[in-house]
Amino acid sequence: MIDLLKIKTDVHFVLKDRRGRVKRSFSSSNLIMDAGKDGIADQLLNSPSIPVPSHIGLGVGTAPPQTSDQTLEQEVGTRQAVTKERTLNEIEFFAVFGPNEPTNQTLEITEAGLFNAASGGDMWARITFGVVTKEPEDTFEVHWKWIVN
Repeated sequence: MIDLLKIKTDVHFVLKDRRGRVKRSFSSSNLIMDAGKDGIADQLLNSPSIPVPSHIGLGVGTAPPQTSDQTLEQEVGTRQAVTKERTLNEIEFFAVFGPNEPTNQTLEITEAGLFNAASGGDMWARITFGVVTKEPEDTFEVHWKWIVN
């Protein structure tokens, strides 16, 4: 019998105005980077040496993701720490970029990455998407779900 292990990923984004009203909401699949695949395999060791994902960064790059990518094309501002929630074979990494985050300027966000450090570190996954204009007072939520089948 052949058992094919697969990891499906889905990212859901929600942009809200300063009053909490949803301005835009959308979902898309992303690409797991080579570093992410190495990280997953490393977690099966007795003493893993690769830290697990802990931060999400945003950027304004538009080049399609490649599995060899190590950084966002054009990261902006600071990364947000994630909260993690596991339900059976699913794990969700969740971050909120509140007012004036990741910067206090209007941004035209087009990419996001899942990292295992606040700066530098390994990028486990990357996604690009159509322009999302985040005003300084807006909130941008990122729900990054991985499903092991």
